[in-house]
Formats: sequence, C-alpha cells, structure tokens
Amino acid sequence: MRKILLLSALCMSLAVPTASRAQTGPEEIEKKLAVLEGRMADLAARYEAQIAELRREVAALRQAATSGHEAHGLPSAPASRPAANLLNPALSVIPDFAFSAGNDPRWRATDAASLRELELSFSASVDPYAQAFASVALHRHGHGDALADRFAGAGGRAEEERAHSEGYTAEVEEAYAVFPGLPGGWTLKAGRFYAGFGKENGQHTHTWRQADRPLALNAVLGGEGHGLSDVGIGATKILPTPWLSDVTVEALGGRSEDLFGGRRSDLAYLLAWRHFLDLSEGSSVEALLTGLGGRNATGGATRLGNLSLTYRRRPLSDRYRTFLWRTEYMRRDYRVHGPAPGTGVSSSPMRWTERTEGLFSYVDWQVARGWSVGVRADWVRYPGPGRRDQGGALVLTWYPSEYQKLRVQFQRVDYAVLGPKNALVVEYGFSLGPHGAHPY
Repeated sequence: MRKILLLSALCMSLAVPTASRAQTGPEEIEKKLAVLEGRMADLAARYEAQIAELRREVAALRQAATSGHEAHGLPSAPASRPAANLLNPALSVIPDFAFSAGNDPRWRATDAASLRELELSFSASVDPYAQAFASVALHRHGHGDALADRFAGAGGRAEEERAHSEGYTAEVEEAYAVFPGLPGGWTLKAGRFYAGFGKENGQHTHTWRQADRPLALNAVLGGEGHGLSDVGIGATKILPTPWLSDVTVEALGGRSEDLFGGRRSDLAYLLAWRHFLDLSEGSSVEALLTGLGGRNATGGATRLGNLSLTYRRRPLSDRYRTFLWRTEYMRRDYRVHGPAPGTGVSSSPMRWTERTEGLFSYVDWQVARGWSVGVRADWVRYPGPGRRDQGGALVLTWYPSEYQKLRVQFQRVDYAVLGPKNALVVEYGFSLGPHGAHPY
C-alpha cells in the first residue's frame, strides 16, 4: 500500500510540470519563433546587401574575364610574375606580318608582303602605389611613290625599278602609370595613352578582330590609322549602381593635327559613361557613350561623339564557343573659322562645319577551340554631296595557341571616288615574352 501511494505521488509530481508545459508551451514557442524570425530577417537583409555587393564585383570580374581583363579607361594589370622579379619589367616583342593582294588602295600603298608593325611592350609594378605600362611600335611607312601612279597603271619597267627598301618609324603608342585605390574610389592614369573614345580606338594592332581598322575610325579620328593617342591625365570611378557602371574623365594635350590645334592652350577633354549588365551567367551587354572636344587649328571647335554597344556570350559550360557583337557609331564636327573663300582676307571671316560620320558593326564567333569566324560592315560619310564609302569583310582566324594567330580576310569597299575595290589579306603574328591583356 505504501508503495502504491509513493508511486501515485511521483506520477502526480511528474504530471503537474507536464500540464504546465502543455499550457505555456505554445506561447513560449511563439515567442521563440518571433525572435528567430526577427534574427532571420536581419540576417537576410545583411546577406542581401552583401550579395548585391558581391554581384557587382562578380560582374566586374566576369566582364574582365570575357573581354580580356577589360576596364574602360583603365590599363590591364601586368602579367603575374614571381615576387623576386616584381620590379623588373615584363618585356614582350610582337611582330605583325601582312600579305595582301587585290586593288584596294589601303593595301596597295605598301608591299604585297611586309612587316607592318613591331611592338615592344613593357609592364611592371612601380611600387606598392602604382603600376606602369609602355608600348613602342615600329610602323611601316610608304616608299614615296605616289598612290595615283599605281592606279594609273604604272607598271612594267617602272614598277620593277621601284625601290624595295623598307622604312620604319618608331612611335611611342603608350607610356603611362596607373594609381588605383585613391580616395573616393577613383583610379588615376597619367602619361601617354589611347583616348577612351569608344571601344576600338584603344586596341593595339595585335588585338584587332580583323586585319585592319574599321573605315569609320580612320575617317573620324584621322591620322595614319594607329588610333588617337596623346599625353594627358585620366580618372575613372565605379558608380554605386545595381549594375556595373563607371565614368571616365580625361584631359589630353590636343596634339592630333587632324582634330585639334596642337598649341599649349588647345587641350582636349573627354567624358565617357559606361554601363555593363549581366543578362545571364554566360552573357552580358555593354553600352558606352563618349564625348570629346577641343579647339582646332583654325580657332574653331572640334566636337566628337561615340556610341558603342557590345554583346558578349561565353557559356560557362563551353569556354571554346564564344560570341562577340560590337557596333559603334561616331561623328566629328569640325568647326572652321577662316576667310571668305577666294579672298584670303581675315577681315572677311566665314564659319562653317565639316561633318564626318561613320558606323561599323562586326561579329566575332569562336566556333571551336582556336578557330573563329567573323564578318564586318563599314559605312562612312564625308563632307560634301555623295561622298560616301561603304563595304564589308569576311574573316577566318586560327589561334594555334595564345601566342600565335593566322588570319585570312577578304574585303570589298565601294569608295565614293575610286569605286569598288577588293583585297585578300593574310595576317600572321606571334608574341615573345609575357604580355598582359589589352582592353578591348
């Protein structure tokens, strides 16, 4: 009997806490759930902010990976090297050979087989605060015989007696230092560099997707087809937007004779605004709007504009099948201040604007490892009625490795003055030594 009473008392003592838990348990659990939900909401908000920041960084890294470490207005980092050699420049030698046939004047102005450029590049870390890059190019120049003579049918003995001695001119394409991580998130660049006018202007010869530059670049920027490069200073800042966006400002010396006056006071100023948006894990689109202006040799103003659109596709599952589509429209307004035509009297000034505009669009499609095919369309309109050039090119390129390329290109251009002209070009180039990727 005593055992039964003790057992009953034990059961009652156990039942009372159970009942109490049964009554208060749901409230306590709800309180705990509310606390956990609040903590989870805080964590989610924190993680979403971190994820957004990481996505912007990933977009920048992916854009660099898909476009050859590209950052508009910024140089690519020098090739990674052992710590013992960090202060020794990485040196590379890159020759570019061209073999051409046909009646296109742009190719017939030189020999059928020529070394059209030899680039010497140097890159290194100056110190913990700056990196530097320099490029010196030896460009092939003409023989001095008039281009008109070649198209006038000069041949036979006159052609055989033409001197075949080659001549080259050394040009400092770029020599600049870049200072990253400045206050306010700015990156500074100072020295001689390609102006950030669109995407194609800053391309070195060995990085072209075709054997030649688009017609619009040569027509709008002038010069000898080597791009607009000048001494100046530039700064780039990544903007706090949900997508990757940056702004670049540059002040240049204005020494391009075809565009600006070249005097000490004839500086040129550039403003570029870029947007980069991921469409998926393997595709992206980039838009770049650029304006450039300064005073020209006549005392008037030169204004240039460029709109560039680029679509890239590089599936993560197959890195040997890539697709690039780039289109650029550009325009130059050259404001002339001068005397009335035929008078030569400065007291009778006249002002008019000479407008040159052009458009090109090309596709570069890597169809297999080392193989790519491409097509390009060109259109240019010069000042004056009916002065319009247009044409296109078909391109096949083979890359045996990252250090060699062999390209075959057929192009046809309908010139406003000369009429239709054709050219078949074979290009070969290779690289000796480490060479960091150029922006493109």
